[in-house]
Amino acid sequence: MTASVKKTDAAEAAKAGQLPHNPWDGAEQMHGGGDWPKVDANGIAPGEPEHQGAGPVLEALPETASLDEVRAALIEWARSLDGAPPLDRAVERLRAVAALKRVKAAERGAAALVDSSMPPAPGAASAPVGTDLLPPEPPPWEDTPDGSAVLSELVETLRRFVVFPSPSAAVAAALWCFFAHAIEAFDVAPILALTSPEKRCGKSTLKRMLHHLVPRAIDTVNISSAALFRTIEIAAPTLLIDEGDSFLAGNEELRGLLNAGHTRGEVAIRLVGDDHEPRGFKLFGAKVLARIGRLSGTWSTVEDRSIVLHMRRQAPGERAEKIRGELRLQGLLTPLRRKLARWAQDHLQALRDARPDVPEALNDRAADNWTPLLAVADAIGGAWPETARRAALELSGAIEEEAGNPRVQLLADLRACFREAGNPEQIATKEILHYLHGLDERPWSDWRGKPLSARALGTLLAHYRVHPAPQWREGEGDRTKWIRGYARAAFEDTWRRYLPSEEEPSGPRHPAPAPGGGLRTDTSDTAEGKPQDPHPTRPFPRVSDANPAPSEGSVGCVGSNARGLRGRP
Repeated sequence: MTASVKKTDAAEAAKAGQLPHNPWDGAEQMHGGGDWPKVDANGIAPGEPEHQGAGPVLEALPETASLDEVRAALIEWARSLDGAPPLDRAVERLRAVAALKRVKAAERGAAALVDSSMPPAPGAASAPVGTDLLPPEPPPWEDTPDGSAVLSELVETLRRFVVFPSPSAAVAAALWCFFAHAIEAFDVAPILALTSPEKRCGKSTLKRMLHHLVPRAIDTVNISSAALFRTIEIAAPTLLIDEGDSFLAGNEELRGLLNAGHTRGEVAIRLVGDDHEPRGFKLFGAKVLARIGRLSGTWSTVEDRSIVLHMRRQAPGERAEKIRGELRLQGLLTPLRRKLARWAQDHLQALRDARPDVPEALNDRAADNWTPLLAVADAIGGAWPETARRAALELSGAIEEEAGNPRVQLLADLRACFREAGNPEQIATKEILHYLHGLDERPWSDWRGKPLSARALGTLLAHYRVHPAPQWREGEGDRTKWIRGYARAAFEDTWRRYLPSEEEPSGPRHPAPAPGGGLRTDTSDTAEGKPQDPHPTRPFPRVSDANPAPSEGSVGCVGSNARGLRGRP
């Protein structure tokens, strides 16, 4: 009863003008004072320009108004909102939507028409959030530098701070820096993959150095698929992606984009703008990918498009200088970066025209990956063409495809099975499975929780269109039985296409199983335990006497014996 009386009294007092119309004033009186904003009865603070709404412009529209008339009225209404405070904008929007709903031509799209007509709110164009990704690039070196001297200095500088698994790995990293500066000359962009079995193996240190050596470097420890192709389209950067083991697993969309970025011309298509126009976003660019663990499973396709440096933790006797401060490192590496930029600028056309010879031992993908680096080495000259090819053979000449592909491993094990059985015309499935289950360090005895079955074997081989042979009969009389198995002829073409030749000097990708399982360790088929070179007819290019190979212990010719070469058209 009392509350009802108070409400009635308040209403009557408001009508008589005895209570403030501003709710903030009323709240101030209710709470006993305070720093409440002072506004007049129209909600306008002292000194604030009064906004004149344009509701009548829209309210005057007849129900039969055309869309052109609606458009003209909205334009006039929108002009009146320039500089209006947020509250007035919100109120005027509601009024405008209500007014347009009376017009038959605009009834269904009233809200959309009003929203598209409203001018930007005051202060809406604020500064972008985040950090500028591309600081200014240092200018190229004043004069054309000697490429051999720059490459030697770069390799030595990298080895000063990073313990590489081999001198060839340092050579590959240095040549990749040249490639990044001259990427415009090439149609293939090999990823530089830095992997390690554990932390503290030098990946992040090497990546920090690369940041100050390559052009338009952008570091990231996490990137989405959309950010990847939009960043490449806008900035054409050298992307240095770290912590790949933390966010790449299961990201199939990102894997596909990284794969596509290996070749110039591939794009990601997205619909852009209000008209949903399809637009292509470039994917091609230089990229570094660092992670703990190998690029296995589905990510083996990224490894296939990479020059992989398997980093490892330094041994007690190995030492690398500590990096003391980012500015000091930048000051040390910036002159090298400028020399790289100038050398690439002066040799761009020569690199475009280059068709370097690639070692025959490299598979097709590895040959593509190394072509830009070999072109750089050939342009530099001296001992570096030979050094680069030896590095290519050491790092990519015996790629272990089975590490990420159990089907390839199965092919190799089946070839060993037939060989150890004397290469018969066919072998029973039961005998093949018995052989596979007995191999150590193979997954066949515990394939997805149980020994590999005949059905699972057939499923794996069906990828290569290898199927069981028709049943054949063994024995005579009452001892005759029908055998199900595989014919050697069904494998021969597949072995030739997916496995290295057993005579290749790089050795089989899969160590040949010994009888009863395990791995063979004998070297009876080689002279003095060393593989013989089956490609002796085409040695590496001769090293000029004017620029002899670096001496023992320096960065120069490293790796294995010379192998055959093939011309790349």
